[in-house]
Amino acid sequence: PLSTAAETGRYLVRLFAGFDTEHLYMLLLNEQFRVIDLMPVSEGNVASVDMKARDMAARASRCNAAFAVLAHNHPSGSTTPSDADLLSTEVMCQALAVLEVPMLEHFLIAGHSWRPLLLAMDRISETCPADYYPPGLLQHMRGCDKHRMGF
Repeated sequence: PLSTAAETGRYLVRLFAGFDTEHLYMLLLNEQFRVIDLMPVSEGNVASVDMKARDMAARASRCNAAFAVLAHNHPSGSTTPSDADLLSTEVMCQALAVLEVPMLEHFLIAGHSWRPLLLAMDRISETCPADYYPPGLLQHMRGCDKHRMGF
């Protein structure tokens, strides 16, 4: 199971290994945080990827997912999100919320590093398990200067 952000981040780093263009994936999880579907959403170019919110929301509904996790990579090696990354994260949070499928996280993958965008955006769902993030990390991130972090 992918029951913590660290487990999910490590899984996704392996999934994105070797990509030299941006890719977007959606993981759908059951109540026990086991992957019930891995959807390759799209492949872009070296700097962008398209997101199809309608298709992604429909798939989450068809799979009867308990949680969704988005992930995309930055082949440049930077874990700093673009404005488009932040906007697309917000759009998908809202689309999935209508279906009552909380988005646990949107991971930005860069080489062997990962960054949790929802955590950094202070958009963690109330249904996110208390132990998904390491103890104290949520409070630390909420106290950080967002501009210094690239937001």
